[in-house]
Amino acid sequence: MKRLNSLSFKLLLAYLAGMVLSMALLFGGVASVWHSGLLARKDLAELAEEMSKRIRFDAAGMPVGLKREDDDEEDDEEDGLAWVFEALRHETAYRVLDSAGQAKLLSPAGAPFWEADHRAQSPRQGLYDFTGANGITMHVATERMVHQGRVWYVQTAASTRLMELMQLHANQLDLVA
Repeated sequence: MKRLNSLSFKLLLAYLAGMVLSMALLFGGVASVWHSGLLARKDLAELAEEMSKRIRFDAAGMPVGLKREDDDEEDDEEDGLAWVFEALRHETAYRVLDSAGQAKLLSPAGAPFWEADHRAQSPRQGLYDFTGANGITMHVATERMVHQGRVWYVQTAASTRLMELMQLHANQLDLVA
């Protein structure tokens, strides 16, 4: 009984309680970030930024497609990313908007993908969500760019379920490595 009242035993209990509380806070924070989709949205924003560097323009300065490389060379071949938007046309899409919010270039998903999105009228850089025609939440990242003095907005969108699948896959790869 004397041991239970000793200072060393009380310090040990305080240390253990602090460890348990710290671990609970750590796991709670990680779970909160995971379920908020913050990491997935960051990935989407990075994709929008990368795509804004790959937009091909015609001689009139209108967007017409994606460059294969993000260098200055004009390559008429479509970028290696284009197949993703074709295969996953219900889960992901991109578009290029002019400063008035009018779509000037669309991924293969086309206008129907974006019909439920009512924010195109006043595009601005950032992240937002909308509920697609299929009832699935779509995450959108918008990147502002300037080409030949004109302002353009490159938007990439991906469904919640696709982003969760990609995050799960990335985490599994981290575990293997």
